[in-house]
Amino acid sequence: MYYVFAGVLIGLSVIAVVVSLYDTISNLNRIKKQAQYTCQVKVLRGEGASRAFTEVNSAELVPGDIIQIPDQLVIPCDLILIKGSCVMNESMLTGESIPAIKTSVPSTTEVYERNKDAKYTIFGGTKVVQARKAGD
Repeated sequence: MYYVFAGVLIGLSVIAVVVSLYDTISNLNRIKKQAQYTCQVKVLRGEGASRAFTEVNSAELVPGDIIQIPDQLVIPCDLILIKGSCVMNESMLTGESIPAIKTSVPSTTEVYERNKDAKYTIFGGTKVVQARKAGD
């Protein structure tokens, strides 16, 4: 009788370990896919009069690039909003179902601090609900 009980416990333990291992591996693969997310974005390139927006893959972005933010875009990287405003769905980061309104960084800001200036930051992986332009 005790052998059957011990065998059932060992069997259940092995099943639980296998299910847990499968779940962990699938979650790691899902995170890996999200980390390698790329999309097409319009980047301001060129000098002087030839300065214009060209469409490039987001993997080609470098710090300091200026991009246009269209509606319904899943943001490929962290950005600072320098002009206009955006309504962002940050539920995947914060868990809140209320969209966050992001405004452009004021021209009086000399040093950008990520924690202090989060209201001007658009975080990678979040989705643009609506983007509003300000001027040109």
